Amino acid sequence: MPIWPDGVDITKLNDTQLVKQADVVMLMLLLGEEFDYETKKINYEYYQKRTMHKSSLGPSMYAIMGLKVGDYKNAYYSFLRSANVDLVDNQGNTKEGLHAASAGGTWQVAVFGFGGLYVDKEGALNINPWLPEKWRKLSYQIYWKGNLLQINIVKDSVDVKILESNGKKIKVKIKGKDFEVN
Repeated sequence: MPIWPDGVDITKLNDTQLVKQADVVMLMLLLGEEFDYETKKINYEYYQKRTMHKSSLGPSMYAIMGLKVGDYKNAYYSFLRSANVDLVDNQGNTKEGLHAASAGGTWQVAVFGFGGLYVDKEGALNINPWLPEKWRKLSYQIYWKGNLLQINIVKDSVDVKILESNGKKIKVKIKGKDFEVN
């Protein structure tokens, strides 16, 4: 990495529309409620072709946004790129140290991407997962409003358990439906 598109003269990079990293896509993820689906999809498709991923954080951001706009195949590919940054040294610099941003981004893909976890405008915890074909299950734990939650996802169901409680009921939206967890 980076992988230069065929025909690009790297001595004239200022004359291209290539970008170093996933800045626009990351902004749309951080401020997700500010952008409608169509805006996200158009920008994802535009920048996906032009991002060089000179930052190890880029593939994870494209994985999450790919899932949000329905590009599951490329989302999974980006997830694997992110997960393999240090495992297979795909940037050629792992000897210099661990890519912490990539490791954190890979976790974010699992939880916020495939696990479908997000907080909506009203501050409600939402879980709307999508598991890759080869995956049977995804489990993760999060702290939410003083409670430790265990979230288990299989192809057709989501189970939320409170492992440590603050004594209050928790409201969770699972695939758009309201649930109370005790």
